[in-house]
Amino acid sequence: MGWFPATRDSNNGWRFDIVGLLAVIGESTIANHAQAITASSLSRFPRLIPAPQTLLKTKRPTRLPSTKDVIVMGVYSGTHLEELNYFADVIHDIGQLKDYEFRVYDIEYSKRVRKRERLTARLRKLFLGSKTEAHHKEGRGAQRRKPNAVAGAPNNDSDNATPHDEEQGTDPAPAEATGTDGGEVVKIPMHKFCALNILTIGSILLTIGLFIWAMLIHDGVACVALASISLSASIACLASQWRPELSQRPTKAAVPRGDVVIKTRGAAFVVVHCEEEITRELYAGTEKCNYQVGEQWYKVLVAISTVLLMVAVVLLGNCEWTMQAAIGAAYIILNGLYWGVLLVAKPTTYWDMRRYNVRIRHETRGGLRGAHVVNEHSRASFTRTLWYAIQETREVGWVVEGDLAPRSLTWKKWLAMAKENCDDADWDAVGAKDKLMQGAASDHDASQPGVSPSPAPQADGSSSCVV
Repeated sequence: MGWFPATRDSNNGWRFDIVGLLAVIGESTIANHAQAITASSLSRFPRLIPAPQTLLKTKRPTRLPSTKDVIVMGVYSGTHLEELNYFADVIHDIGQLKDYEFRVYDIEYSKRVRKRERLTARLRKLFLGSKTEAHHKEGRGAQRRKPNAVAGAPNNDSDNATPHDEEQGTDPAPAEATGTDGGEVVKIPMHKFCALNILTIGSILLTIGLFIWAMLIHDGVACVALASISLSASIACLASQWRPELSQRPTKAAVPRGDVVIKTRGAAFVVVHCEEEITRELYAGTEKCNYQVGEQWYKVLVAISTVLLMVAVVLLGNCEWTMQAAIGAAYIILNGLYWGVLLVAKPTTYWDMRRYNVRIRHETRGGLRGAHVVNEHSRASFTRTLWYAIQETREVGWVVEGDLAPRSLTWKKWLAMAKENCDDADWDAVGAKDKLMQGAASDHDASQPGVSPSPAPQADGSSSCVV
């Protein structure tokens, strides 16, 4: 008897009774792709997919995963967030930033979005114009009919105005005109030919090929097993199918620009120049998962998919030898391909972000660049990168409101100096801070007799805590 089986007989040959186990291996890989897979319209097609039980969750996520340990500050709005939304990270790829690195992003709507907005505005004016005018006339008539609208009677309506009313204006338009009800929902579609969609199409074709093969060799058990496990994956994807929706401003009232500054744990700074509408969509708003199936139907579909999966695992162990080998090889190939996509493809390749025009700069308006670069003349530091961000925004309020710098008197003086010199790209921000620190240390030592003067602080060290 040889070291390895040489035949396919049931006693001494190769056996693939455990092929059902291959169908449920690869859970960690599919878990990383789960949300992207179920966002594709192709996911509803029956096909083989490794570890379909990964999609059979008791509870669906309500929003996309965000990036933690990141501070997002509104330059003019004062917005303070401690996480970065998913699609914002798709644009910035924050995890790839080096310590003390500095970048500038100019983000605006693409031309096709501008055209669609103009067309929508014209259609609203055409079909809702008469309704809006009637609303205004009715409102003015109601004001004239107020019981307290007599000579000398005080008008206290302004005292009860809310910030939301102030943003909308004193003469708000109806909901249909402002977009608060029935307005356009911002959706981010997937690329039609992204790696996951191509892999899904290949899996569909592979499943069809295996089914035809099983029919040609008259393996009825394999046919039923393939149909069962393919339908299980299809139903599981249908139960979790969703579309991403971004938040929108409910009004079109004039507001300051929506510029934001992003600070990472490694003291890298990203300045984003954009409109408030874009800020609401990408940074300040909540990214929602709009599921195509309700909660009750979701539970029913998950139960059906679970039963089909269990039946398929039993049937796979009873297929003929040829189909067991073919299906086992198919699952090995699919697992390898999903691993490969995870290694080489980034989220930016999944989603169609052409709604926005994004331009990246690595220098400030004054020409400062290379904040993270270390050479014989300078070393990377928090102070230098912060100065680059201040020089780009020409504001320091966001630093104070976001607690992005120490609250000491010395730092307050330095921020005031940075504000005064924000138009001077040649100002030595690190040197000015070092002098202030040395002066503060000397004053502190002078106030305590018997204490030797402290050495000058090392402001440009390579440690992440160095300021």
